[in-house]
Amino acid sequence: MSVKTNGAEYKAYINEQSAKWWPDGAYMDDSVLNVNGVEIGEDNFDFDPGKLEDSDAVSIICGSYYISPDDRDPISLEAHFKRWRKAQTTVRILVEVHKDKLESLKDVIKANSGKVL
Repeated sequence: MSVKTNGAEYKAYINEQSAKWWPDGAYMDDSVLNVNGVEIGEDNFDFDPGKLEDSDAVSIICGSYYISPDDRDPISLEAHFKRWRKAQTTVRILVEVHKDKLESLKDVIKANSGKVL
């Protein structure tokens, strides 16, 4: 079953530096994403997750996460992402607001210790 996210959250997941989530030797294989309605398989060598827009609609369709090259019992990439997401203390959301209300929305976010990217 696929997991929906956005470009900002997916990039944060891929760029995670913690050895808890991406220890040395860990890797993903056979990954398939859907980005803005376009399916992108692992064989698409032109795809660079770093070039995703924060607002891109991303779905993790399938894939496997291996903790090391010797791992014979991988977990699904979707499960690994969900565990990572659950452990996060912040969330990344996309918001649509009328431009006349933008500054007041930013003020509300900042007043609640949020960060406007």
